[in-house]
Amino acid sequence: MTQSKMNRRLRKKLYLGEFAILGFEFSCSIDEMDETKVNDFFSELLSFLESNNMLFSGGGTKDNFGGYITSQLRYGSLNDADREALKTWLTSNAGVSDVHLEDLTDAIYGNDEALLS
Repeated sequence: MTQSKMNRRLRKKLYLGEFAILGFEFSCSIDEMDETKVNDFFSELLSFLESNNMLFSGGGTKDNFGGYITSQLRYGSLNDADREALKTWLTSNAGVSDVHLEDLTDAIYGNDEALLS
C-alpha cells in the first residue's frame, strides 16, 4: 500500500507523510581540552539541545564524537535552521574542530525510498 492511499490515521501511526520525523547526524573532534573542560562542554551541549527541544543519541572519542539529533516532541521534526543553530554552537566552542553535519533524514525509516513512497 502506498503512502498516498493510506488514510491520515494510518500515516500518523506509522510516522509517514506529514507525520515523518526528521533529524540529522553530526560529528566533530574535541581537541586540546582537559577533563574538566570536556565535562563542561558536554554539559553545555546537553543544555543547548534541551533548550532547543532536541534529543541526542551517540557518543565516541575525543577524535571522533558524534551522533543523531532529533526533536524531543512526539511528532516534531528538525529543519535546516536547527542544523545551522547546532553548527554555529559547535564551531563557536574553543577546542571543537572538524564539525560535519549531514542532511536531514527520516529518523524512523532513514532514506529507504521504498518505505517512503
